[in-house]
Amino acid sequence: MVSMLPKDLPFTVFVPSQDSFGRVLGLQRSNASAGAEGDDNTYAVLSHMLGFSAVPRRLLAADVPPRLPLDSVSGLRIHASRDVRGALVVNSLRSECVDAIRGETVVHVIAGVLMDAEFERSFTVESDN
Repeated sequence: MVSMLPKDLPFTVFVPSQDSFGRVLGLQRSNASAGAEGDDNTYAVLSHMLGFSAVPRRLLAADVPPRLPLDSVSGLRIHASRDVRGALVVNSLRSECVDAIRGETVVHVIAGVLMDAEFERSFTVESDN
């Protein structure tokens, strides 16, 4: 997912944990890696998720103030904060791993998926069928 971003521009990405990929999106590791090899549906899901979870600035966990509103690339409003123990929390989702640096990109792994209501409904409809 992170490899879809330009390598020379600063971004912060809130990536779902591996468990979240399966639990929320129904994607397993083999499916997620298939996206890079041409699985159109998986690639489309990852592209949408990237738009919701990427912020066009570099933000380390230690730099997050008590309550920081951010706008993702797609325009989704993201609220980043730190809990009483100092852990990064994004839209009520706790971080599992923070500050993984990849070039100009900072990656934070979160226990859930950032998405708008319309995208979320598309997964609810699929799981109901």
